[in-house]
Order: sequence, then structure tokens, then C-alpha cells
Amino acid sequence: MGWSVSHLAIGLGLLLALWLGLWLAAVLLIRVLPEGAARSAISLLPSTLTLFQRLIRSRAVPRRARDSAAGIPLCRVTRHHHS
Repeated sequence: MGWSVSHLAIGLGLLLALWLGLWLAAVLLIRVLPEGAARSAISLLPSTLTLFQRLIRSRAVPRRARDSAAGIPLCRVTRHHHS
């Protein structure tokens, strides 16, 4: 049985809700936790997102590295020439 458009939409919606929930939890924890290792670790998440966004946009970074940072699989079709 193949995936239908509605199944994909539901899956993407659930993934987005989970992602947003994790970010909301991280933001709330950053505000609630006292200074220390736990707060520093949680505040690393937004910094990491910013780093990856800048790497993906930078033309100084090779395309393969940008694709990898964006999570795009590096599938290339190779044509074999038969002699």
C-alpha cells in the first residue's frame, strides 16, 4: 500500500507539531532554569539552528556541504557507459 497525499500531510503536520513543541519547551526551560549547565545546554539549540541556517545560505561553503547541512540526501544518478 502506497502513501497517499493525506497520509503525508498528516505525517508532516505531526512532525511540525512535535518540532514546534520541542522548541517551545526549550524556550520555556531557558527562561525558567537558573544559570548553569542545563540552561547552557538548552540555549545551544537556537544557536545551532542559526549556525546551520547561515551555513546553508553561505556561498563560501561548498554545495555538497550545504546540502548535507540542510539534510538533503546526496543522491546522484551516475550513468554507466558500456563499451
